[in-house]
Amino acid sequence: WVVTTFKFVMLETPLMLLLLSYFAICWTHHVHDEYWSRHLDALEWTNDRHHDESTYYRRTCANADDALSTSTPSDLFIDSNATAQDAYDHQLKHGMTIFRHVLSDDVATNLRNFVVHKNHIMEDHEAIFVIANKNRYSFGLGTEEPSVRDAMMELANHQQLKSSLEHILGPDPALIEMTAITSTEGAKPQWWHDDVVSRASPMRFGRNFGPSYSLFVMLQDTTKDMGATTGCPGTHFCADGPMDKWCDQHGFQIVNEEEIWGKGDCMLMNMNTWHRGAAHKGGDDRVMLILTFVPKPRSVAETRQMSQGITFSLRWDMWGHTLEDLAHADTRMQQPWATLRALGLYKLKDASWGVDWITGSCHRLASGDNGYNDEALDKVLKKGGLYYVPSFLQHDLSDTEGWQEYYYFTLLNCEAFMKELVIGSWIGYVVLNVLGLLGGYLSRMWRRQVPPVNLQKPRPRPLRSFGFTLFRVGIMAAVSYGLYAWGLYHVDNTEWAREIKANRLHANPFGYKEEDLYLGPTTLPHRMDVLFETRYKSEYLRMYNDFV
Repeated sequence: WVVTTFKFVMLETPLMLLLLSYFAICWTHHVHDEYWSRHLDALEWTNDRHHDESTYYRRTCANADDALSTSTPSDLFIDSNATAQDAYDHQLKHGMTIFRHVLSDDVATNLRNFVVHKNHIMEDHEAIFVIANKNRYSFGLGTEEPSVRDAMMELANHQQLKSSLEHILGPDPALIEMTAITSTEGAKPQWWHDDVVSRASPMRFGRNFGPSYSLFVMLQDTTKDMGATTGCPGTHFCADGPMDKWCDQHGFQIVNEEEIWGKGDCMLMNMNTWHRGAAHKGGDDRVMLILTFVPKPRSVAETRQMSQGITFSLRWDMWGHTLEDLAHADTRMQQPWATLRALGLYKLKDASWGVDWITGSCHRLASGDNGYNDEALDKVLKKGGLYYVPSFLQHDLSDTEGWQEYYYFTLLNCEAFMKELVIGSWIGYVVLNVLGLLGGYLSRMWRRQVPPVNLQKPRPRPLRSFGFTLFRVGIMAAVSYGLYAWGLYHVDNTEWAREIKANRLHANPFGYKEEDLYLGPTTLPHRMDVLFETRYKSEYLRMYNDFV
C-alpha cells in the first residue's frame, strides 16, 4: 500500500491535474469560438452603428447659457430630507448632486488612514493613472481591508443615497469602479474633462450605452486650497462646443456655505459632466473615495454596454458586484465568493449578477477602450506579455494584429502544447508501469532459482498491481472528461449563451437601419423647441426617459 499511495499522490494526481488543465483550455477555446467571438462582434461600435442607432442629436453648447445649469456651488447640495424624486430631478438638471454625511467621521477617518499608508507602500503594478499624475496617487480598493469594507457597508446602507441611486439607475446597480485618489501639495490642476465620451455614451445613444454615475466621497474636510473638485454642472447635455472656455469662465470649486467640501459628503455625478481636479496649494492631503455604478445588466435582450472612456479603476476580483453586495460586503464580497463572482462562475443565492470581469473586459476589448487599446498592449508586451503564460507560448504579433489575435493565438499555442504534454505524460506513465510489470516477472523468475529466505512473506503479484493502476488512471480520465462535458453542457445552456446564439445580446436595439426610413425634412432644434422623442420612453432607461 505504501507504493500504491506514493504512486497515487506523486504521479497519478499530477497526471489528473494536467488533464484537467488541458480540458479547461479546451473549454475556453469552445467558449471563445461559440460565444466570445460572436459577442465581441456584437459589441463593436462601428461607424454604421454610430449613424443608425442614435437616440439624441449631437447637441452643441454654443454659449455658456446652453452649457451650465448654475454658477452657485451651494445649489449642488440637497437637503437631508430630500426624496429620491427630488434627487432625480436635481441630477437631471445639474449632473452633480451632493448628499451630506454619507460616511460617519470614524469610518471616513479609518479609510483615509489606510489610503494614506497604502500610497507610500503600493507597488508599481497597483498604481492607477490619474490626469496630471504628479503628486496624485490612485489604486484599486478591496473589501479584505476592514476600513474599506466598513465604508462600503455604511455608504450602501445610506437610505437617501441608495434610493436616489436606484431611482436614477434602476434597482441594484452594478459596480465598475472602486478606487481612491489622493492629491498632495504641489499637484497641478487637471484639464477639463468628462469621464465618458459623447460618441459612445447614453448622451447620444441611450439604448446602446448604459449611463455611468460616480460617487465622489471626501474623507476629510476639504478646502479650495486643498484641491476641492472643480465642476461645470449642466454639461452632461453637451456633446460639442468650446467646453474648456465655458468651464474656465463659469466653472467653480465645489464647496458648501462654509467654504469646504465636508468630510463624509458624497457627490453623485453623471460621468458626462465636465469637471477637473483642482490644484493642491497647501494643507493636508486631499483623499477622495470614488465608486462608479452602471445599470445592472438585464438577463434578456440587453442592448446596452458600458460607456467608453472610463478608466475602469476596479481590481479584477471586485468585478461582478452590485450596490446590494456593498451593503453586505462583510459576507458577499469576501473570498472565495468575490473571485468566483468576478469570473462569472458563481454568486450567492440572494445576490444579483453585476458586470463580471470577463464581460467587462469584452466590452473594453471590442472597441479598444482604456486598458485594451494599442498603447496598453505595447506596455504589456514590453513587460514580457501575460505573466501567467510562459513566453514561448505567447503569440508573436504582426503589425496588423491586436488584443483579440494576441489572446486567441496564445490560447491555441497553450492548447497544442498541453495536448502534447498530456499525451506524452500519460503514455510515459503507462510505459513506466509496463516496465515495472516486466521487472516484476523477471524478479520472480530470478527468485525461483534462489532458495526462499522467508516462506511466510506474501509473494508479489505484478499483474494485479498493474491492473489496479490502469483502473485508477481510467477512473481519473473518466472523471476529468466528465467534468469537461458537464462544463460544456452548463455554459451552452446558460441564458448568456442563448442570448448570444439568438443574436439578441447587444444587437441593434431598433432592428432597422436609418436608410430604410423616410425621415422627411429636418432642421436643427432651438432651445425653446419641444422635441417629441421616438427612441426613448422605456422604463428600463430610467432617467434617460426624461433626457429630451
